[in-house]
Amino acid sequence: MLDRQPTDRELRRYRDLMYDEHWTERDVRDDLRNRSDYSRNSQRKIQDPDRVVRRAYEDILHREPDAEGLRLYRSRMIDQNWSEQDVREALRKSPEYAQRSSESADKVVRRAYESVLGREPDAGSRGYVDHVLRDHWSEGDVAREPRNSDEYRSKH
Repeated sequence: MLDRQPTDRELRRYRDLMYDEHWTERDVRDDLRNRSDYSRNSQRKIQDPDRVVRRAYEDILHREPDAEGLRLYRSRMIDQNWSEQDVREALRKSPEYAQRSSESADKVVRRAYESVLGREPDAGSRGYVDHVLRDHWSEGDVAREPRNSDEYRSKH
């Protein structure tokens, strides 16, 4: 938000506030928006809300925003002083993004199983899907695991 890394002191302060006062990321962002250096930067960077929302939709959901989504996030940027990061965070928390991510994770696991074990994933592969979603495992990360299985050793 300030176009720079936090100082050690700032980092400690926000970490302490998050721990001691139960601040959320949103609280930290709101606090940063009230800083004078944010005001100076934001005056230089007035962005077109429509452009920001369209770019966020394309990057996150890989599609153009529908009229309702464009109207909603444009309003939040103008009326609630949302940043581009706020819009992106909201899209990443959307049901559409969760479904896309889950479908993508299933495909990653399926390809890894087919390439390593030569078969479709079974119910036991659900843990790998969770790793892809939660820990951002790649297809290579998933493929390494079945190579340690008895099934793989017996085939190779």
